[in-house]
Amino acid sequence: MAALVAARFNPVIRAFYQRLCAAGKAKKVALTACMRKLLIILNAMMKHRTSWRQVTDPALTGAGESQDDRVIVAPRPIVRAVVSSLCPT
Repeated sequence: MAALVAARFNPVIRAFYQRLCAAGKAKKVALTACMRKLLIILNAMMKHRTSWRQVTDPALTGAGESQDDRVIVAPRPIVRAVVSSLCPT
């Protein structure tokens, strides 16, 4: 369900999903790729103990920022719940 919502409302995942669909991938295959992308992002967040921040990707905002400034969008309470359940302090 998270990948389905992200494919509709998260600008980065939505662009990824639309690009895959435009390339001829089946919708379920594209959605599965979005699921994998979200899992990879969450694993990286756990590894580096970072939170999910607002998007600043120049391809999505039209600004002239560098590629290093890109981050992904996610609701913070969900990320905190996942992090707290996986890494108790």
